[in-house]
Order: sequence, then structure tokens, then C-alpha cells
Amino acid sequence: MQTDYHRWAYQFAGLLMGDANSPMLSEELGQYFGETDVTIARQFARVTFFSDNRADVPRLHLPTLIVLCHEDVVALLK
Repeated sequence: MQTDYHRWAYQFAGLLMGDANSPMLSEELGQYFGETDVTIARQFARVTFFSDNRADVPRLHLPTLIVLCHEDVVALLK
């Protein structure tokens, strides 16, 4: 991501969408990612990929729905 953001964007889109199953959707998502401001995308990625708030869950005071997907490719990368 640091060296070639646009290449990363298309590869990550393929990973998320499953290239073999939906190449058109993967291409569309890659284009969307590629049009995103690189600085903002890097900041968002840093927060998304390097944060872990599971320890905060017991401190929640409001009813909260937590959705966990067992096939989340991003979560599996951690």
C-alpha cells in the first residue's frame, strides 16, 4: 500500500470480492478504492487494520449489536 497504492487497491478489492466469483464487482470496487484520496485511505487503513477494540466491549453501557463474520478476509489477515 505504501509503495503502490493503486496496485494495492485493485488487489485488495479482488481479495474482498473474490475475483473468481465476481470479476466485474472486483474491478468496480478497485476503481472506487483507486479514486480515494491516498492520504485519507492510508489513515483509514491504519486505523482499520491495526486497531483491536475487543477489550472495550465489556465497558459498553448501551445495548450493542456486534456482528462477526467467520469468513471475513480482513479479520483473517490479522
